[in-house]
Amino acid sequence: MKNFFLITLVRLYRCFFRRRSKDRFERFLIVSTTGLGDTLWATPALRALRYQFPSAYIAILTSPLGSAVLKNNPYIDESFLMTDPALPSLIKLYPVLKQRMIDTVLIFHSSQRPILPFCHWLGANDIIGTETLHKGLDCLLTKKTPHKTEHEISRRLAIVAEVGAQPQGQTMEVFIAEKDEYSVDAFLKKKEIPSYLPMIGLHPGAKDLFKQWPPEEFIKIGKRLTEELGYQILITGNADEELLVSKIAQGIPRAIAICGQLTIHELAALQKRLHLLITNDTGPMHLAAAMGTPLLALFCPTNPTLCGPISNGKLEQIIMSPTCTPCLKKQCREPFCMLQISSTEVYAKAVSLLNPCL
Repeated sequence: MKNFFLITLVRLYRCFFRRRSKDRFERFLIVSTTGLGDTLWATPALRALRYQFPSAYIAILTSPLGSAVLKNNPYIDESFLMTDPALPSLIKLYPVLKQRMIDTVLIFHSSQRPILPFCHWLGANDIIGTETLHKGLDCLLTKKTPHKTEHEISRRLAIVAEVGAQPQGQTMEVFIAEKDEYSVDAFLKKKEIPSYLPMIGLHPGAKDLFKQWPPEEFIKIGKRLTEELGYQILITGNADEELLVSKIAQGIPRAIAICGQLTIHELAALQKRLHLLITNDTGPMHLAAAMGTPLLALFCPTNPTLCGPISNGKLEQIIMSPTCTPCLKKQCREPFCMLQISSTEVYAKAVSLLNPCL
């Protein structure tokens, strides 16, 4: 019923309002309204679009977290913030975006049903996205790219290829400022971490429980890296993960818990200084990959072919198959499939990344 109502409104709009004519693509709106990883996956496509259209107007409609990630991004002319609930936010944005004379909308990722009708009401000539990903509203796309088994970065690059933008590599980008570096300097000084002490990061959280390696295993690996190799361990997480991070920090000598104390760009600046980050499949994993941080990523049951890190730095992945068929995903309350990954294996991989000649 919701889809029928929205499709009818779009058809009525088309009947009474003619879309503006155009000779070429020159005014783009990118839609990417989800989380950290999804936003970072967009950056290679944004780069490709800007390289192809250096003088074009490129705007992005994104989430608060996406806006934080894309701060200082030179490929974007303007960023528009969509908050929850979606409909009131879009109504507020409508007059502003209508003035921007958008002629092409590229839907990278959106889970909000009103987005596609909204793009039509902006008067866009072309609305391009991947088929089957729009809650039954694919008929509102003017052009569809096929949905196939490929990395999410490749899927976004396929969308911009529809307007002629050629890939400029798949590496993600984050543009941190000098003040972010200074803030991290001050933060480390406040934590009394000597500048000569090499640091390893552990990121034990994830948005979904089924992606999380057990905290006891993070404690084992952290203790070995501290006691046997002398590394300073930093354990990162967001404000909601404070209990998890604190529990792990208490089990590792001299470990420092960092929860919700840094902005996204400050976290990126911190990750850049790490000798290694050991992490579950989560947004900060992709942030570290964008910074070229040596990375050891733990996967089970998610598929790194679709959502794994793409980095120009050192990278190792430990990948295990799901133990439940089908995977319970968000209904999982005890991710015992992650127990297939042993701390012994993680330690061996970590040592090979830290000392590649050994």
